[in-house]
Amino acid sequence: MADGRLVALIIATPAAAVIHERFHARLSELERADVRAALAANAEGLVTGEGGATLKDGAQAIGRYRGAVLVSHVEGGLVLHGAGTGDCDELTGTGG
Repeated sequence: MADGRLVALIIATPAAAVIHERFHARLSELERADVRAALAANAEGLVTGEGGATLKDGAQAIGRYRGAVLVSHVEGGLVLHGAGTGDCDELTGTGG
């Protein structure tokens, strides 16, 4: 994955149904599946209850996958997933 760029943005329901998905890197379908799985695993602690019934707005999980920063964030009953490389302060909400 190239350094310093957004690799993927995925908006999903708590039950992991994808509403919108955008990859900003040239990845094979197998690589895309790997990124999806890594983002879903990153968000596991955010979504609890039957079908993701329990979500807390503002909850966030940050992880790493193959040199990329993974961010999963709960907002408005949806789970926003982002994967990026390099300085990802914009994704984590810690930028100045």
